[in-house]
Amino acid sequence: MSDETSQEKVLGDNAGVYIPTEEDDASMDMDFGGFVVGLYQSALIALGSAQHPELGGEGDDLDAARHAIDILRMLQEKTKGNLDEEEDKLIRGLLYELKVAFIEAAKG
Repeated sequence: MSDETSQEKVLGDNAGVYIPTEEDDASMDMDFGGFVVGLYQSALIALGSAQHPELGGEGDDLDAARHAIDILRMLQEKTKGNLDEEEDKLIRGLLYELKVAFIEAAKG
C-alpha cells in the first residue's frame, strides 16, 4: 500500500487501519465491485468460513456477519436499477453465498 517514504498515520495500535497520504489516495480508487467483495469477505471471516488475511484465525461472530449481510442487502435495494448487469449479478451471487454460509454457521 505504501512504501517507507510515504507518511501515514497508523491507527488501532498497528492493527492495519491507517489514514492514507495524498499520494496513496490516487492509487486507492474503489469501485462498486471491490466494495461489495470487501463486505463479503468480512462476513465470511466473521462466519469462520475464511481466515483474516493479516491476523489469521477464523471468526465466530454471527452478529458481525449478519450486519455485513444487512449492509449488502441495503446496497442491493438502494442501487436497484442503477447497477450494470455484472454488478447486479455480483451482489446477488455474493448475498446468496452468504445466506447459505450464515445458515450453516448458525446450525453448527
